[in-house]
Amino acid sequence: NPPVIYDGQTHAISATATEGSGYTVDIYAASSGGSPLVSGTSLSTTTSYTPTQTSVGTYTFYAEERNLTTGCISEARTLVTLTITPASLTVTANNHSSVYGAGYTFAGTEFTTSGLLNTDGVTSAAITSSGSSVTATVAGSPYAINISGAAGSGLGNYTITYVAGV
Repeated sequence: NPPVIYDGQTHAISATATEGSGYTVDIYAASSGGSPLVSGTSLSTTTSYTPTQTSVGTYTFYAEERNLTTGCISEARTLVTLTITPASLTVTANNHSSVYGAGYTFAGTEFTTSGLLNTDGVTSAAITSSGSSVTATVAGSPYAINISGAAGSGLGNYTITYVAGV
């Protein structure tokens, strides 16, 4: 099963009986023992299962081939994986201008995002700029507004790119 990019949704895995007609596949959570998560039918040599996992990670399942006539099973179960890779998220610091000598304190919320899915969110970030100091000179402007360390919910499902403001 090819990797899928995080989208907060469930994704099916499938396994096909290599012996062909007269065989099916049962899918298990363990490499041995236990009850099948889903049992194949006589209608198809391919069995699909939709796990509940939706977050970034690699999840393992096991396929066991079964003869529909005799009930005989394969000697060993075959590893089947569901791999969910991170989606892209961009966090961009807002541009800001200050009056010379006034200084500015960032609240950590002066940013925009692009790429968030579902209920995932960025609530704050570390935002700094040497131009925010009361001692910043006009000669050094415009100053970069640096951003990093986004905090929020579901952010482990993303590869985060930070874009500085000015």
